[in-house]
Amino acid sequence: MIYTRPDGFEGSPHSPGASLDYYFDWRRWLQDSAIASSVWSVTAPLVLSAEAVEGTHETSVVVSGPAVLGAEYTLMNTITTNDTPPRIETRVLILECRYQ
Repeated sequence: MIYTRPDGFEGSPHSPGASLDYYFDWRRWLQDSAIASSVWSVTAPLVLSAEAVEGTHETSVVVSGPAVLGAEYTLMNTITTNDTPPRIETRVLILECRYQ
């Protein structure tokens, strides 16, 4: 469940000890372009695995690790397009560690 937080960022609950997949659909932003590369990052102690570009418009990742109840973690995805010159953009999702 992704929602808009009062600070304007998108947020999502992430239970302690969970291993969850997250994805971004870049279709509206890309228009006629395609994703050439995708780089993910997350605040420690969470870790990333299974980073992927799905087709030409979506990116995905699995986030797991020992999240602390009540803490917030920043998940970021930066893509580079296949345009010349390439366009680069980053999206941010705040993971709020709480039980769902």
